[in-house]
Amino acid sequence: MFVLGVSGSPTKNANTDKLVKAVIDSTGLETAFVKLSDYNIGPCRACMGCVKTNECVFNDDFLKLSPMVINANALVVGSPTYFGLPSAFTKAFMERLYAFRHINLLTKGKVGAAVAVGCAAEKDVETWLGKVMAFDGMDVVRTMSAKGTPCCFVCGPGETC
Repeated sequence: MFVLGVSGSPTKNANTDKLVKAVIDSTGLETAFVKLSDYNIGPCRACMGCVKTNECVFNDDFLKLSPMVINANALVVGSPTYFGLPSAFTKAFMERLYAFRHINLLTKGKVGAAVAVGCAAEKDVETWLGKVMAFDGMDVVRTMSAKGTPCCFVCGPGETC
């Protein structure tokens, strides 16, 4: 069994990274961790080039991650919460899983878990991630959210105004 952990946080040593790593490490299985901000992954372009092959034809770093997703038995995806939504890194990655839907639903039966971290609306992002994974045919075993670093810096960086 192989578990792939994916973090959509661009922050170094982010709370999202820590939580995703804790989840995958707790499995006791072979794991790999991917930080999406280390890759150049654009959104799905709806070109439908994947319809006959289940392979995205857009040439960016998603092509490097595709084999890891296909080979994984389980996927743990985490995102910080920005403006009540998942990060753009997370959203682009999840959109690109669309390529695996056509001839065969290549993510069907994979175990899925979702993690969202934020100060507000993290439950919404947790729910969104779980729904997308379920839409992609994954057996979502758990979703969770956690409070992260304060996200309002109107008065400057810090824990309180």
